[in-house]
Amino acid sequence: MLKFEKGETVYHSFLGTGTITSIHNVDLGGTERMIPVKEAEEARLHTPTSPEAIISILSATPEKLTDDFRQRRESLEAKINSGNPTQVGEAVRDLAWREHTAQLSRGDKNLMSSAKTLLSNILVKPDLDIREASQRLEAILKQTTLAWKTAG
Repeated sequence: MLKFEKGETVYHSFLGTGTITSIHNVDLGGTERMIPVKEAEEARLHTPTSPEAIISILSATPEKLTDDFRQRRESLEAKINSGNPTQVGEAVRDLAWREHTAQLSRGDKNLMSSAKTLLSNILVKPDLDIREASQRLEAILKQTTLAWKTAG
């Protein structure tokens, strides 16, 4: 079970970045639990991933995606829907590589859009809004793509 402290910044895969403002414990059947009752992992709550870690994920060697769209979609959706910043970053990286080497289908473009939105939410900080985070992500992807063109 993840433990969080008051004032700590956390990331929720669909709600974005926030700060723990208070922690309350309740006695449920003799067991003290934190509210919400669901475990943090089940609630898709994570500590934020640093921009440097995201750059590292995006800069890593991409995995070649299968040409079978159904299999590709299932694999990418699993990563994106996990809410795990590393897996979402891998999905964006692999789709960016596919876009660089082939054409993205409409479904691929939709998956890329969803994954970029989630990844942008990860980059949001108190001094950085979602628009600026999206711009930062696009700049990182552009830099990564340029590196791929230079290397290949």
